[in-house]
Amino acid sequence: MNCFHEFTTYLLITFCLHCLYPKAKTEQLSNETASLEDEEAGLVHDCVRELQATSLRIGRLHDELTTRSDIIATQNEKISSLMAKIAALEKNAVKVRSLCLDCICDLLCVTGILPHAGPRAVTLDPYYYTIFMLDAM
Repeated sequence: MNCFHEFTTYLLITFCLHCLYPKAKTEQLSNETASLEDEEAGLVHDCVRELQATSLRIGRLHDELTTRSDIIATQNEKISSLMAKIAALEKNAVKVRSLCLDCICDLLCVTGILPHAGPRAVTLDPYYYTIFMLDAM
């Protein structure tokens, strides 16, 4: 009977190892898998929510960048227009200055302050408006 008892014990242990242990292990693994799948679904949901928020921020930044680009383009056009006006005014200032110098030179020649010499250059000192006459060589 001792042999029978040992054999029965052996069969019971073998049955437990082959049948019950794998079922318990399978159940434990199944529970862990379900828990991990729930955690993964939560993480995916969080990622989707973050991606949506980021997409909205990118859209707002794009709109702001477009607005700023338009403002910069408008300002550049205004700057170009003003630069063209400055260049035209500088040309006019050179013409007016030249005319003023010619008038002053003619006036000085008519009054006899400057002799009627050949070709000459007259320049005005910008601070003291002193007239210099340079005779051509």
